[in-house]
Amino acid sequence: VETGINIDAPGASTLGDRGAWVGVSGGFGEVRLGREYSTTFWSGFLYSPFGTGGVGNNLGFAARVLAYQVTGQGNADATATGSQNAIWNNNSITYSTPRISGFQGHIQYAFDEQTASSGGKSTGFRLNYTQGPLSADVAYSKTDGGQALPATTAGVTAARTLLLGAGQPALAMDHKSTVAGISYDFGVAKVMANFGQEKANQVNAASTLKMTNYEIGFVAPMGPGRLRGAYTATKIDAAILASDPKASKFSLGYVYDLSKRTSLFATVATLKNKNGLNLVLSGPTTTGAQNGKSTGYNVGVTHVF
Repeated sequence: VETGINIDAPGASTLGDRGAWVGVSGGFGEVRLGREYSTTFWSGFLYSPFGTGGVGNNLGFAARVLAYQVTGQGNADATATGSQNAIWNNNSITYSTPRISGFQGHIQYAFDEQTASSGGKSTGFRLNYTQGPLSADVAYSKTDGGQALPATTAGVTAARTLLLGAGQPALAMDHKSTVAGISYDFGVAKVMANFGQEKANQVNAASTLKMTNYEIGFVAPMGPGRLRGAYTATKIDAAILASDPKASKFSLGYVYDLSKRTSLFATVATLKNKNGLNLVLSGPTTTGAQNGKSTGYNVGVTHVF
């Protein structure tokens, strides 16, 4: 059971909001039941220098959350779905194979728990190859659309206004994710890249919108720690929009190892929005100013118990 807290502004926490599962493992592999990471989370996390944390985080996670909001599956008001998060799946069964000749597979099914529709039912797979300095990953998931949500549902108004237009009729959408990543450790630096594409499809219809993101970065040993850097960008493609909203970000950071278990870190990043997008630096939200620019930093301590 993993629970998150907001260090900057502590408040109420939900037990298990960052995962709650039980599992068994052996020579056959591993099986987990409960609230578990989506198969398409890992490729954007493992192959990113900064992952999901801080101002350097991969814009792909912001794109995922925004796309899930539009499909009605990424906010507390999404009562039509049992999968209300772009990163975790509730009520899931996940099977991971043993690693054989560098390959390991993962299959996941999440139940919808709905009576009127299959909204929230999710299926996904992931294939990883790791051998020596090379590692690669590809994953896919599909979440079924449920009952239609109003165009101005609380919590997703900004996303729907931007992507679908004010007054757009209620929509029920399926959500499809394709994510891939690759890294190679040259010794002097580990170079990595990841790609993701989120598609929201009106049920039994053509694609309504598409969000594409990519990131290239590196982690290089330097002194007693590691230098990190990345460039990440995301773009929205929707027929209703005259131009494609875009955002891009540069990030640079350093991790200083005090010991094998404790390290200090610092990151600085700058982000730029174009054509109406309003992403912010730290976190997958759409509360920033349209076409806004921002620069920020974070410092912290990591300790592994």
